[in-house]
Amino acid sequence: MEKKNGIAINVKGDIGIQLTLNYGKKILIGTQNRDVIDGLLNRYLNKI
Repeated sequence: MEKKNGIAINVKGDIGIQLTLNYGKKILIGTQNRDVIDGLLNRYLNKI
């Protein structure tokens, strides 16, 4: 589904990460599992 603010990818759940790509397009990825998102963010934020 594409809206004026970007794309939302979600099957089920109410937690997500919104990515803004270099050219301004936004993607929202939803999940049910907060632990997976927290682990993913911690993994990549520690590399910055």
